[in-house]
Amino acid sequence: MIDRLTGTVIQKDASRVVIDVNGVGYGVEMPLSSLWAIGGQGQTVTAWIETHVREDAIKLFGFASMEEKELFNIVCSVSGVGPKIGLAILGSLQPAQIFSAVIDGHKELLESVPGVGKRLAERLAVELRPKVEKYLKSRPAARSGAAAGPRTAAPGDIFGSMGASSDMGTQLLADAQSALENLGFKDKDVSQVLGKIWKDQDGMVGLAGKDGLPNLIRGALAELRGW
Repeated sequence: MIDRLTGTVIQKDASRVVIDVNGVGYGVEMPLSSLWAIGGQGQTVTAWIETHVREDAIKLFGFASMEEKELFNIVCSVSGVGPKIGLAILGSLQPAQIFSAVIDGHKELLESVPGVGKRLAERLAVELRPKVEKYLKSRPAARSGAAAGPRTAAPGDIFGSMGASSDMGTQLLADAQSALENLGFKDKDVSQVLGKIWKDQDGMVGLAGKDGLPNLIRGALAELRGW
């Protein structure tokens, strides 16, 4: 099983790249977003690989980041969605747009992807929602080192100014902040939006329970979408 490749780009077109690794050329299919990110011919690149083995072929699908690979697998877990559609979705929409389309119900974003019709967009929105919420809930702890303890307050930031009532509240905000920053939003914008939602929801009173983090992220995405 190939999980990652580091080598030199020796060929590249609109859907595929060939990476030379110690004299062996690996053909890797990629979404447009990753093809733009990895650079051109002659450059050294690293690609995260998802290997699909079939009776008649072995195919490698590559991504510029682990997050893109994880999202590809989540999208392809929907019934009727194969790698071709998965690559098209990741190539057409940014991760934040995909999450917004699923969590906020903006199916028109999914319908804008080539090969995704109205029925498939509806199925994606329904089947992906619990998967995306689970992913967003688990992702911050894995990426931000939450086990090391709550984020330390910094002058002027959300954690120092909002008066979180408990360590649980501080951790909830830290996880939401990390998840949204990982989606590409700016730290300052995220802090302002989370501060507004926290105040509107009366902190842990309105965001308690297992759905607190998904609800906080969902509300923040809705606010940030127009920024």
